[in-house]
Amino acid sequence: MKEDFPKTLLEMERRFSSVEACRRYLEQLRWPGGFECPACAGTEAWPMASGLWLCSGCRR
Repeated sequence: MKEDFPKTLLEMERRFSSVEACRRYLEQLRWPGGFECPACAGTEAWPMASGLWLCSGCRR
């Protein structure tokens, strides 16, 4: 994903109107091709209530 930062405060408020919208944007920046565990390079994970991801391979 190309870094497409908002240019105005109004644009930022529209794009990041919720925590979930902000989380999705950051996930796309970090993993443009999908989740990849930094410890084991696994590609399967579950979202946790805390907003973090739990790798199904190494449980990190």
